[in-house]
Amino acid sequence: MLFVETFVASFVFSLLFSRIRVWWLGLIYGAVMLGIAGFFFHIGNWEVATLSTEGAWYLTFGLFIGMTIMLEQSDENHAWNGYTR
Repeated sequence: MLFVETFVASFVFSLLFSRIRVWWLGLIYGAVMLGIAGFFFHIGNWEVATLSTEGAWYLTFGLFIGMTIMLEQSDENHAWNGYTR
């Protein structure tokens, strides 16, 4: 299930934000994913410990996806520019 979630989240991030070069965009993306997950799993009923753990996990997960996609796009652009010279 984690693989499917990672694949879908990476695909959506690359479709929406692959052209924007802001490193903290992944944190916002993680917060949005937390909000979506919280909606489906009743975030109002969570304890503080659960909320902080899930918040840290989703923020880290969003940052990982965002920075990975941005690095890949940067490497592809750099390789393409080096090839055309």
